[in-house]
Amino acid sequence: MAPTTLFAACGSDGGEQSATTDPSTGMPTAVESTAAPDTQAPTSTGPAVAERSGTLPAALDAAPVSLDPHTNSNFSSLQVLDHIYESLTTVDANGDVAPALAASWEINADATEDTFTLREGVMFHDGSTFDAEDVVYSLNRVLNPDTAAPFVGWLGPVKEVVADDDLTVRVSYNSPFSGLLSSLAARRASAIMPSGFAEANAPTKVTIGTGPFVLREYVPDDRVILDANESYWDPALPKISELQLKVLVEESARVAALQAGQVDFASVSAQSASSLESGGLNVLRSPTAWLGLTIFNLNVAPLDDPKVREALRLAISVPEVIEKAGFGAGVQSGPIATGFGNWYLEAADLPTDGGDKEAAQRLLEEAGYGASNPISLKITTSPEYSEFTAIAQILQESWRQIVVESEIDSLEFSTYVDTYKAGEFEVFVGAHSFRPNPQAALFPYFHPDGTQNYGYENPEVTRLIDTAAGEPDEARREELYKEAQKLLLMDSPYLWFYARLGHEAVSDRVKGYTSAFNGLQTAFRFVSVD
Repeated sequence: MAPTTLFAACGSDGGEQSATTDPSTGMPTAVESTAAPDTQAPTSTGPAVAERSGTLPAALDAAPVSLDPHTNSNFSSLQVLDHIYESLTTVDANGDVAPALAASWEINADATEDTFTLREGVMFHDGSTFDAEDVVYSLNRVLNPDTAAPFVGWLGPVKEVVADDDLTVRVSYNSPFSGLLSSLAARRASAIMPSGFAEANAPTKVTIGTGPFVLREYVPDDRVILDANESYWDPALPKISELQLKVLVEESARVAALQAGQVDFASVSAQSASSLESGGLNVLRSPTAWLGLTIFNLNVAPLDDPKVREALRLAISVPEVIEKAGFGAGVQSGPIATGFGNWYLEAADLPTDGGDKEAAQRLLEEAGYGASNPISLKITTSPEYSEFTAIAQILQESWRQIVVESEIDSLEFSTYVDTYKAGEFEVFVGAHSFRPNPQAALFPYFHPDGTQNYGYENPEVTRLIDTAAGEPDEARREELYKEAQKLLLMDSPYLWFYARLGHEAVSDRVKGYTSAFNGLQTAFRFVSVD
């Protein structure tokens, strides 16, 4: 394979990606729900300076737990940090990998080294100049085990990150790896901060990035106020002067704020969408990578028993979960969210035997459990997301019918997140948000070296994941990842339910907003307000 070079002026990788997915990474397209801007990746061809004006008040449906872009694991934090921090790559309006802090890159012939040429003249929010030292510092901070970065596995088998000069960074791998470009674009383990920033500051509360917005005020559990970055490297962006992110966890509060004109944007459920439309608001509907699921901690008996896990799975009707928890706005999914490139399992490969209480009961009896030796479980959830509570209640009632007793432990959101990270749970109700490539969707959770693996190991799944990571042929890689997913469905370390259909309510004041498969509101930088 010849080296691949991407130039910023192209806005793509020279034609190797399609309009709907990046063949090497599976990056899905963004869904354009309104008239879209020309691109979601800022250009570098000297655009006119923006005439910034207006304030966009938007609702957050969950509070950010931390502002540290490297150590947080919750999506609500990323929804804020997406506006403040940047990485070497981003995604454009088609969902393709595009330049951000890197102006171009080159991949060597055997996919063991990526070389990035950095964008010149970029400034951090504190006025310091961005250079290669900052990239090396930021990526090494993620790679450092002491950081405990939950998404470090996304970076692949990194051998070293070095600066060749002020504007050149090389990332080398211990084995071939094709997923870095899309992983960087997802910004979960790749945000660039100034060298030494984390040691000199409190990065959970203070931010210094290069993004289009600058943090002015952060009041935990209440609001985040961002100002336009007047020194942003793309002077045409952002178009608004202020972004107000208000934490409104209860959907009734978000709906009331929309109807009263107190916010101009909010994510809502399918149940609320119709009433908002009849009230004159625009509701954008689009597929998302939000995947509702339940995690079993296999380090805890009897969840280490495959028969017990299979019985618990059989007791649950996925259509019931979609209808009651998602109000019907979802599609059944396997381990990789349905709709993500070509990597997900088709409906024919997904289980349809859920809800069979008699079969579940027989399996439990085979495993030695029943009325005389009952199973008792704790289901951890959080009221921050109503879907989590609904799923937990369905699990509890369905399992009660097969003589499995369970207690629902509903935790405040930050405690809920900490409980997950510490592995101090038995059954955990949650969701996976966007994963940038199939490796990132599987490796952290089901590979023995994964940082979020809670006791699962299947040598064949490990082999498939490792082989796929370095496989240059896309079709073969797809086969490997699908084989791994089918085995995961048989082993049931998780229960996978549905990929959500997103609903975003937007007022008529907001012009140019587009919905995205990854669920982020990156498009806020492109919008104008009347």
